[in-house]
Amino acid sequence: MRTEQVINGNNKQYVHFRDGRKVQEKPGSQTVISAVTGEFYDYSTKFTEKRALFALLHCKSSKGYSVNDIVKLGVEANFIFSFNESITFRSVGATKTLDLPNDFSKDKSHINTYVSLAGITAKDFYEIRSRMQVSDMIKICQKSCSDLDSIVTITPESVVAFMTESGKYGLFLVKEVTPELVSIDACHILL
Repeated sequence: MRTEQVINGNNKQYVHFRDGRKVQEKPGSQTVISAVTGEFYDYSTKFTEKRALFALLHCKSSKGYSVNDIVKLGVEANFIFSFNESITFRSVGATKTLDLPNDFSKDKSHINTYVSLAGITAKDFYEIRSRMQVSDMIKICQKSCSDLDSIVTITPESVVAFMTESGKYGLFLVKEVTPELVSIDACHILL
């Protein structure tokens, strides 16, 4: 593993690289591996109020994180599920009303992310995901997210499109929603 020191304002940060990929150490000593350009990821995961942060990473790392990890994940922290009267999925930039760590309001490293209902069926989602139809997925994301919305309310069977300014595109199908849990099937790619 190769390590480089990066200075961001007054903060020193160490960035690790393994096999040419940027690797961050996640609190709790799990490794966070950045997505690889051109690699298609598909996975299933669950989010809870305690693990509501969605980071679009290498498939083994794209799971729910604690909201307290938002500053440490930096630009890798993309979206948050909000468990209120209705369950919403939102960009980290649209979190002003959420209870987040104080350091987050000072941190400007997050990137713009956009979300929208995709306007496709569960069957369409699974076909795109199983056949890795990247061009179709990107077209759906670009069309659905063209209004640059940052918050969407989700319900069971919703298919959500998302994209980031850093070139990540993806879709997820909401399999289950309860006041305490969101279960999804997802896929994404970094271009």
